[in-house]
Parts: sequence; structure tokens; C-alpha cells
Amino acid sequence: MLTQTTKNLKKVLESSAEKFAERPALSYVDSKSITYKEFYEKVIKISDFLRSQDISIGDRVAILSENMPNWVVAYFAITTIGAIVVPILPDFHNNKPFEKTPTQKTKRYLYVNQ
Repeated sequence: MLTQTTKNLKKVLESSAEKFAERPALSYVDSKSITYKEFYEKVIKISDFLRSQDISIGDRVAILSENMPNWVVAYFAITTIGAIVVPILPDFHNNKPFEKTPTQKTKRYLYVNQ
């Protein structure tokens, strides 16, 4: 009989960092890859910072960034603390990206990545 273990995104990331520590997880075009261990460490560092800013479950955090590995790090950091990602990719929006974001009474933050 098969048993199924439920894992959330943070547990999957922890498990991957442990099992595949030195394997590449993400890479930039024509640049060094980020290992699973490095990826996990970056996610934890950013998620700790977000928590220190009182971002919590259900808060909306916009990511204003081009499609790059750091976008994925920010995405994982935001979702592992239970916040909601609002992706804003400049290449896919006109010059007024904030006009399309929903108006909510919950806290909202902007994570800008270069």
C-alpha cells in the first residue's frame, strides 16, 4: 500500500536543498548556475526579511522584475511565508502596470529586482 505525504512548497524546497545541494537549480544565460543549496539560502534570507517587515499570510507582494532567476527566488520567498505573489513583468505590461492590480484592503508590498 502506498502512503502519501503532503508537502508544502517550503518543505519541497528544503528537501531539494538537502538531496541536491550542489546540483544546479537555476542559471542565468551565459553565467554561473545557482545550486539548490544557494537557492534555498537566498529564499530563506528574503523570506526572513519579508517577515521582519510584517509581511504575513494573505498579504500581497508584487514582484517588479524581468524574467530571471532572482524572480524565482523572490517568488519562493513570498509564497513560503504564505503571502500572495502579484507578478509584474515589465515586458508584458504597458507603461502603467499598477493600474491593472486589484484594489484590496490587505497590505501590499513591492519587491523590485534588478
